[in-house]
Amino acid sequence: MGRSVLVLVPEDRQGEEPAILRQVSAGKVEPYETTRLHKDGRSVPALLSVSAIYDACGVIVGASKIAHDISARRVKNLFAAVLAISRQTLGHGQIDAANVRSFEARLSSMARAHDLLTHRTWEQAELRAIVEQSISPYFPDRFAVTGLQSRSLQGQSCRSSRAS
Repeated sequence: MGRSVLVLVPEDRQGEEPAILRQVSAGKVEPYETTRLHKDGRSVPALLSVSAIYDACGVIVGASKIAHDISARRVKNLFAAVLAISRQTLGHGQIDAANVRSFEARLSSMARAHDLLTHRTWEQAELRAIVEQSISPYFPDRFAVTGLQSRSLQGQSCRSSRAS
């Protein structure tokens, strides 16, 4: 609030804003993919949707902009591409169907583990759930997952919860 939207625009993308304003004044801006800055300073792939705001007389008086973080979608697309390439690659050799299914199960497991992380925006995901999801396509007797069970940190200070 009270700050310019330009604080979210990376240095190399500053030229986008005047172009957006020109398009808004023409009445229409198509959604497009770009990069914006997170409040912590890291770059985030984003889908921008911009709409003109009109007064009662139909005159454009402003613009509304919504930026959707699309990093999870891009990673999912990457997993889909790897899966497609694996099917093409594994399908051309002397590899049996069981090996292909095993490879696909491992890749799908990685994608589901990624979903656990992105569901909570990379924060507060249960480590045990991520590990168990990641090893799910393998024989269960090959792994032993041990460690402290999750517990509520409610009422503990940050210092004491980090030490435990």
